[in-house]
Amino acid sequence: MSGIPEVIISLYDRLPTNGGSALASGTASWPAQGEYFFDAFWHPVAVTPLHTYYLLITSTASFWGSADGYSDGAYEGTSLDGFTQPPGTDFVFSTFADDGVVAEVSEPGSLALLGLGLLGILARRGVRYRLHV
Repeated sequence: MSGIPEVIISLYDRLPTNGGSALASGTASWPAQGEYFFDAFWHPVAVTPLHTYYLLITSTASFWGSADGYSDGAYEGTSLDGFTQPPGTDFVFSTFADDGVVAEVSEPGSLALLGLGLLGILARRGVRYRLHV
């Protein structure tokens, strides 16, 4: 991507500066002017409840810019541990859970209706055969 900076978001099991291993990484294009978000996606990663994971955000851009802080408390208790936060910025994250399995489950009403329909067809055939014999 010539001229358009990229943002690389990597997920670590520990601080990258303290022997952490990268679990996944995704690359996103730098947001257009006036937009303050970017999305990066990677393969599903199994996580352990109550374990702290770290996102390392790097970019090919030399300037991160400045934005108003985000203060609704959605990710209260997060920090930029071991790294310097760009002035006037804050980070907000959206996380998604997907087990990758899509299973269709028929509702009981549909199964009951199908069963009654089949019984009706069988009963009708039985009546027809009795009349002709």
